[in-house]
Amino acid sequence: MFDLPVIYNENPHQEQVINQCIIEVAEAYKIDPLLLRAIREHERGDVGKKNPNTDGTWDHGPFQINNVHGPDLEVFGITMHQVMYDPCLNTAVAGWHLRNKINENDGNIWKGVAWYHSKTEHLGTIYQEHIMNKYRTLQQMQLKLNGRDTRLADRGEY
Repeated sequence: MFDLPVIYNENPHQEQVINQCIIEVAEAYKIDPLLLRAIREHERGDVGKKNPNTDGTWDHGPFQINNVHGPDLEVFGITMHQVMYDPCLNTAVAGWHLRNKINENDGNIWKGVAWYHSKTEHLGTIYQEHIMNKYRTLQQMQLKLNGRDTRLADRGEY
């Protein structure tokens, strides 16, 4: 395993917890941890906070999990309150959601990233481009830190 860069946050302990959760969730769902880190850096939510969207929905916690997923999560006994306050659960929901979207797209990682955000093509494409850019930046940082290659979502590996 390799170290993940820590992004600036007012609560550095929170980021350390989330980084550890990312590693565990990535392994469980067979997702490149740098890809989850890229999504985390883009979303930039905080534990215990939710943010409103223009469509009347709310995004919860570190990975900004939208409350439209509430009914699906309730099947597993998970509430949006838990998603908002538990950073590892929030990370796990993000990994679960991303893995489902990748699977729905026959293993196409980048289409899965787009659908993670929205099945509306232009919205998903914009999100995908943001995540790709963050992912590539993290790859470059990782190579500089470790002096070795990481598993590349660009090649569909992990």
